[in-house]
Amino acid sequence: MLGGPDFELVAETASADAALGAAHEYAPHVALIDVILEDGDGLETAERIVRDVPETRVIVLSASDDDSKAIRALRAGARGYLRKDIELDALPRAVNGVMAGEAAVSRRLSMRVIDELRKTPALGPGIRPTVSELTPREWQVLDLLTTGSSTADIAVDLVLSPETVLTHVKNILKKLGVHSRRDAIRQAERLRLGQNPLTGEPNGGAAPADRDGA
Repeated sequence: MLGGPDFELVAETASADAALGAAHEYAPHVALIDVILEDGDGLETAERIVRDVPETRVIVLSASDDDSKAIRALRAGARGYLRKDIELDALPRAVNGVMAGEAAVSRRLSMRVIDELRKTPALGPGIRPTVSELTPREWQVLDLLTTGSSTADIAVDLVLSPETVLTHVKNILKKLGVHSRRDAIRQAERLRLGQNPLTGEPNGGAAPADRDGA
């Protein structure tokens, strides 16, 4: 499916350990991760790649429509969740869409995500954009910052050293383009509202496109 001139396959593995190793070695633009791997959970592998190699966009592939797994993958930072029986031309479009900032999900799954959002408050800790430059761990730190937690409090809550928390905060400020924790909290509120964090205006991105059911 990805054999055309627009794509370069840098690695192909069957195990979780090998997938993690390849992600660290090559830092590919996109990683396609099967839910079931030879030696581990594909969802856990996807979560670790999102956390450890944030420049890699992850799309999870599954043989079934398991909403709980799909929601878990998207919450962990995956950019898409697709069935493995998609049409031949759908996967390249999905990969290109993810590279363009879109989410690669089916129309049915899009409605499932909307239903989940309707069950949660509009703002506040734990509400995160589907697509974000921040890693899941950085969002955890930012969530705690919005509640007024100190560096020491965050270290205790997340079982991290204060030095690690400070590193996460530094990365958050850099990615959000701000210079203080207060400004980072404001940016988080804008992101949760679907606004451009720099201007406060609504983002112009379209809703996830229908990819022939994939």
